[in-house]
Amino acid sequence: MTNTLLALLLLAPGLALAQKPFAYHISGRIGSLNAPNKVYLTNGELVDSATLTNGAFELHGTAELPTRANLVVQANGYHPHAVLTNATSVFLEPTPVLVRSDGRLRDATTSITGGPLTTEHQQLYASVPPNATPQQYAQAYTAFIKTHPTSWVSLMALWDMGVFAKREYDEVGPLYAALSPDLKRSRPGRLYGDLVQGLKATRDRERTRRLQTVPKPQHR
Repeated sequence: MTNTLLALLLLAPGLALAQKPFAYHISGRIGSLNAPNKVYLTNGELVDSATLTNGAFELHGTAELPTRANLVVQANGYHPHAVLTNATSVFLEPTPVLVRSDGRLRDATTSITGGPLTTEHQQLYASVPPNATPQQYAQAYTAFIKTHPTSWVSLMALWDMGVFAKREYDEVGPLYAALSPDLKRSRPGRLYGDLVQGLKATRDRERTRRLQTVPKPQHR
């Protein structure tokens, strides 16, 4: 992944992907970092934080819904508008998540393990080639969605596709239609369904406009 596109994905709001509150637990080691470095858990807003002690950290709390969130390492306080030079994304889920890094969370050597959502999330990111173009991102995400129609990560991927490519009904409409009924009934699924209907209406209006502007044949 390119740093620019990864940064955009990290800034994209996480999606609520289930229906029951649960306790989350994220722990691990990020190099040998110490104070004033801290690790921050964010999801559009600051959720939690922990001081790094020889790289070790632990975050735990309660979340209303499983969702993607960001782990961000910063020194001297949290700076929400700073460039995310040391960050990665994780899933808050009932299964504990373990993060291992040599010091930079974006490095390929960083390991993130956990439950099913974490596994699928890592599979999705691994499918994107290094220094990928927006088109390659779209191709990788499309392939993942097609092969994982029941995965919550696929629904997240559909939302994320709007970060690096303009949404078009003919592209995302069939992907959404192929998702499982449970995904489409979820709150983020219903919201995306509304988006798809809006895209379809836009496409249909454009087709009608083009038909109306086609010159009529001249009869001699």
